[in-house]
Amino acid sequence: MGQPNYKNGFKVSLHDKAIELPLRWKKSQTIFVNSMSDLFHEDVPEDFIRRVFDVMRRASWHTFQI
Repeated sequence: MGQPNYKNGFKVSLHDKAIELPLRWKKSQTIFVNSMSDLFHEDVPEDFIRRVFDVMRRASWHTFQI
């Protein structure tokens, strides 16, 4: 697709830099978490999932779709 985020094709890729982006967005938005992937895939570390949920909790002005 020409996107650096998709350079690994269908392999599990973790984008640490993207986790806290919603905290910077002040205007309320609906955010589709992992729109093209599976947050609960067996190869996604539990710590990563916890960090995603922590940001969702802290950014309560957004609506998160999982």
